[in-house]
Amino acid sequence: MIEVISIRTKGESIYAEFSTGEKLLVPPDFVKIYGLASGKSIDPSSFEKLKEGAERHRCRRKALDRLALRARSVREMETYLQGKGFPREMVTGVTASLKDAGYLDDFECAMQYIRARKSRKAMGKNLLAAELARKGIDRGTATKALAESGADTSDPEMVYACARSRLARLAGKRNRLGKLAYFLNRRGFDAREVRAAIDRLRREGLISDESEEEIHDEGQ
Repeated sequence: MIEVISIRTKGESIYAEFSTGEKLLVPPDFVKIYGLASGKSIDPSSFEKLKEGAERHRCRRKALDRLALRARSVREMETYLQGKGFPREMVTGVTASLKDAGYLDDFECAMQYIRARKSRKAMGKNLLAAELARKGIDRGTATKALAESGADTSDPEMVYACARSRLARLAGKRNRLGKLAYFLNRRGFDAREVRAAIDRLRREGLISDESEEEIHDEGQ
């Protein structure tokens, strides 16, 4: 039999020390389930189950601590927890329970990410969609988030301002128009948005009448 050496409260958990030398952080309901109390004993089979439950509890706490910083996608959380050494099966179970409880929500994660990214710099839907895909957010969820956040279309004034700012940095360089188109494409703006911004720059006399072929070649 394995003896419980001490029991003390630590936040919302219980810190238990055993005669094996092991110290486990367990959820409060384990005290009643396993009859934990100083001086009490627990059989080896129950102790193994308790240790597994304690590890699952630790995994969940790690996840919640991570979520306290900002929203995460399900895939991001799975990758993080597996990187901390938790077994895949346990991670899958913990992330599923967090999803059911509303702590993990790919749509809300996508919405928060879009708002944060657009607040920092001008970017189009194509770049945002690619970044959401890298976070493990499926296309349907990403498309819905882009639409509901208004990021599925770009403000023409914002695209123009971005184009004009970049053009100024390209002063004195060859094929400015092609380089500008390439930059705007990389920022995630679609062909129609890029064309509209460049046409406006041309109308305002800020760029010369360079060939359409240059725009196409640099934008590939």
